[in-house]
Amino acid sequence: MRSTSGGGYRLLFSIAMMLAFPGATLAQAGGLPTGVVGQHEFLFYRYEMAQPGDAADTCATLQLLEKMSRHLAQNGVVLMLVLVPSKVRIYADYLPATLRLDPYTDGKYDAALQYLRARQVNVVDLNRAFLQSPLRRSDTPLFLRLDTHWAPSGAFLAAQTVRAAVDQSPLARQAWQATPTVKYQLTWASSKINKRERDLVHQLGKVAPEFALEQVLPFKVTRE
Repeated sequence: MRSTSGGGYRLLFSIAMMLAFPGATLAQAGGLPTGVVGQHEFLFYRYEMAQPGDAADTCATLQLLEKMSRHLAQNGVVLMLVLVPSKVRIYADYLPATLRLDPYTDGKYDAALQYLRARQVNVVDLNRAFLQSPLRRSDTPLFLRLDTHWAPSGAFLAAQTVRAAVDQSPLARQAWQATPTVKYQLTWASSKINKRERDLVHQLGKVAPEFALEQVLPFKVTRE
């Protein structure tokens, strides 16, 4: 969560995960490992597959987010809500044949987006940006192959998308422009490095296969 201020308005950035994961409980109850090996050695969390039974919990959370946005607006704060897309949706074509993306999981992000925007909540659509990015199927993918987190390319795309969303909101843009500027320099590395984070490997059970080290192209941000 990040807050800036200026021009009589304050700007608050908040990141929201896509809520309620009953699939984890179902997987554990069935004795299944929560990690899944997909195509091209992409790993996934089984519990990212949503269940219609979570609809009530999701609705309650969206109502709380709407209420928070309204309360903040009454106190001069512009909320920019960033909904985080799930790896199973962004890389649905890499899922194994035994685990396909169902219509409910596929449409859950857009349904939340439409609900919030219909109630005047400023929501940043990372799902569309990630799906449409040419980097999605490149040698510098948006998510780490063996991990739940974004790769550097995904983090950078998310930052660009949030910045564009601020420009499209008059109140958010006003608060942003009135905020004192601090200059930073972003520099991409000239070559890839090995990435040792692999939290999904640990979700495959006691006898997990061996995977090659993952390489990413990092960047560095320094204050000028």
